[in-house]
Amino acid sequence: MYIYIKMKTKLTKRNTRSISTATGATTPSTCVKVFNNTDTQRLELLDFGRGLTAIYMWTNKLNGKRYVGSAKNLRLRLLQYYSIGHLLRENMLIYKALLKYGYSAFSLTVLECCKLEDLIQREQHYLDTLCPEYNILTVAYSSLGYKHTEETLAKISQENNHMFGMSHTEEARAKMTTAKFLSPAPNRGRGKSIV
Repeated sequence: MYIYIKMKTKLTKRNTRSISTATGATTPSTCVKVFNNTDTQRLELLDFGRGLTAIYMWTNKLNGKRYVGSAKNLRLRLLQYYSIGHLLRENMLIYKALLKYGYSAFSLTVLECCKLEDLIQREQHYLDTLCPEYNILTVAYSSLGYKHTEETLAKISQENNHMFGMSHTEEARAKMTTAKFLSPAPNRGRGKSIV
């Protein structure tokens, strides 16, 4: 099905699909678009996402695994996906998969465009309906369900703190208080002298 949309005084044709809602009824969305090769269609994808608040889905064409996400500004979010440095810094399954298989092994579907105030609710709907495999967290905009690795837990445990089980003496506390009040106020990088 094609819907003609008037954009900047010219008519353009966009491929659209129907989306089933929680009640089972289908409603057409002019935002639904599939990009089958996110490597070769990168510029088209970034242009399409300009200024859109949307729910999107990455699909690995090799194994069928999916990731559902949302963005206040789809173009800015997609720029993060196309930044190798960003992918290497973060520890998300979808990032690891993009690095392992490459962008050409993935398709990206813009599932729905919505108002900013409906974004979390709509993302949660798709998380519940599609059960994507690359999503670790099952609650939209929440870290509920995330499990730290044993290595991370050991790093943040209290036993690794050099002050674990100890406290400062009264003499040390008095010295720290004196030092704090005698030191000049921080300059805050404004280039002004203290005097």
